[in-house]
Amino acid sequence: MPITLLDVSAVIYIMLGSTSIGYLLLRTGWPSVRTLEHPLKVGSSVLAGIIFTILAAIAGYALSIYFPMQTDFYNYIFASLPLMVFLLFAIMLLKQKFLGKRKVKVSVPKEDIAAKQIAEETAQRIIPEESYIGVRSELSQQQLEEIKKALKEDVEKEQKASE
Repeated sequence: MPITLLDVSAVIYIMLGSTSIGYLLLRTGWPSVRTLEHPLKVGSSVLAGIIFTILAAIAGYALSIYFPMQTDFYNYIFASLPLMVFLLFAIMLLKQKFLGKRKVKVSVPKEDIAAKQIAEETAQRIIPEESYIGVRSELSQQQLEEIKKALKEDVEKEQKASE
């Protein structure tokens, strides 16, 4: 059975929409993909989508050879898509279950880490650990003003550093 322009256009159509399936497959098999930089994540998704499309086209072609009917190749490729999605997700789930890491890295915004670090450093500078016992509810007005001033200075430093 010769491959027609309609068959090629069906493969291109599937390839153009396969990036999201590629990303879902990557997330299923390699959860740490979400920590990659955005361009690398998009490139990996496109590559996984292209590989998915190639596998679906091969499966569609194999179906058209082993089960010849009076229909075109593009019908076989669209029929093979759900099967390929199911099989690849099952493979990725099994891969993650048996070969995957048990700990997953989670991305935390730099601003949150910097704010926590600034707060800890400010608290250590104003109220040394050896003088800290439980919750201090009896701060003098002067101590409160020092805390406000130190926090304001640290916030201004952080804002200048982020610009």
